[in-house]
Amino acid sequence: MNAERARGRRLGWTMMAALALMATLAGAMPGRAAAPAPRPPAAELAALAAAWDRANFGLADDDAEARAAAAVGRDAEALAARYPGRAEPLFFEGLARATEADARGGPAGLRLARTARDLLEQALRIDPDAMGRGVVDTALGALYAQAPPFPLSFGDTRKARAHLVRALAADPNGAEANYYYGDLLWRAGDAAGAEAALGRVLAAPPRPGREVADRALRVRAAELIGRIRRGRR
Repeated sequence: MNAERARGRRLGWTMMAALALMATLAGAMPGRAAAPAPRPPAAELAALAAAWDRANFGLADDDAEARAAAAVGRDAEALAARYPGRAEPLFFEGLARATEADARGGPAGLRLARTARDLLEQALRIDPDAMGRGVVDTALGALYAQAPPFPLSFGDTRKARAHLVRALAADPNGAEANYYYGDLLWRAGDAAGAEAALGRVLAAPPRPGREVADRALRVRAAELIGRIRRGRR
């Protein structure tokens, strides 16, 4: 993946509906409280995270990236059908659709980006901290920052900043939030603020199981710092 592309990454389920309706009816019956939906198994969520990291950060070929991201999206959709009402599968499907959108581009990419936005916003409404504090906000902030603006798409710098500021308030050292916030500040003309945020990416502690993502983010942050120092956009 070349530096230009790395910098520019912007970045009905019938059974599910039936189960959700059954849960609603059960909760409405007198004397019965609706049980909280169980959390998907940690091992399955970790497998989705690893597969998405590889699709988003580990592949340089657009076609391979699109296919890998689509596979993650299908796995996340299947998990959502088994665990209706949970934010985690929706979050991973949203991430996967966003990555596939970036890899495919064109009208298909714009449609996938809108799907990604809707899934991530749904996950945020269900449980903003399902994936850790600030994580869903980071994904939405990156998507709003990288999508083309109206009338072509829904890109919105103000919404991007709001989501990323919330994410950083929850986790000031978050590598992804600092990277996308740094990129946003740089494009807004705040080179000093951008370099400070990108420096936090380079200093972020390693995350077990996220080695592929950590390595790619450090490379991208270093490349962007170099561009800032050379005064290049």
